Amino acid sequence: MDAESDDAIYATTEKLLEGEMKAKEAGVWNKYLYLNYATRWQKPIQEYGQPNVDMLRRVSRKYDPLQLFQVGVPGGFKLSE
Repeated sequence: MDAESDDAIYATTEKLLEGEMKAKEAGVWNKYLYLNYATRWQKPIQEYGQPNVDMLRRVSRKYDPLQLFQVGVPGGFKLSE
């Protein structure tokens, strides 16, 4: 896959996720989003709820005091989002 294909793939994925809007309208949507199913414009960690995000940040600061995984590792979802 090349960078030129990325836009087409993301556009198709976004269209597929329109089902989320339909679920919201039907009242059956759940905001929890599994990280592996999330895409770049979503913020799945924030959907875990503030107490859980705060706990993840505390653990991150304790075991990764230099925040290597938050700032030094490219890609993925970060706690700072």
